[in-house]
Amino acid sequence: MIYPDIPLKNAWDASIALILLITCSVTPMHIAFYEENEYGPWHTINFVFDVLFAMDIIASFLSAFHDEDFILIDNPKLIAINYIKTWFIIDVTAIFPFSIF
Repeated sequence: MIYPDIPLKNAWDASIALILLITCSVTPMHIAFYEENEYGPWHTINFVFDVLFAMDIIASFLSAFHDEDFILIDNPKLIAINYIKTWFIIDVTAIFPFSIF
């Protein structure tokens, strides 16, 4: 179980936030100025970012959280239910490879 107040979890969350900012900043420029079938360094970087986002989804299923009463919830079933009800659909949609279709 991954607990929310440990330095490693905080570092992981900060890294994912930084990758998200980079992706949000660079993707519009990439869409505007590069052809879809053009492979290069950004294609590789984007793939690595997608893998890291997928790892974050797995980490989210393993991460304890605080409920509205600030009680630490570390029951895996409750963690999964909470994640599926909140960010899961958004996270999976963000890494879905739409370009394949």
